[in-house]
Amino acid sequence: IGLDPLLGLIPGGGDTAGLILSAFIVLEAAQMGASKSALSTMAFNILLETLVGTVPGVGDLFDATWKSNIRNIALLE
Repeated sequence: IGLDPLLGLIPGGGDTAGLILSAFIVLEAAQMGASKSALSTMAFNILLETLVGTVPGVGDLFDATWKSNIRNIALLE
């Protein structure tokens, strides 16, 4: 499943912690010279997962299936 969906189960801060950890991928991508369009798509992936992840029940299922970090790594490659 991954760490992000598990963090999302923590009430009141799990999704925020996931957002912060996921942001490191975007920062590394920027340092590696990724294009602005790739960086904005990466940021959108993370924000979408964070916002939908805050919805009880449905958000946890979305966190487990969306996998924004895997999508962002694929964009970087």
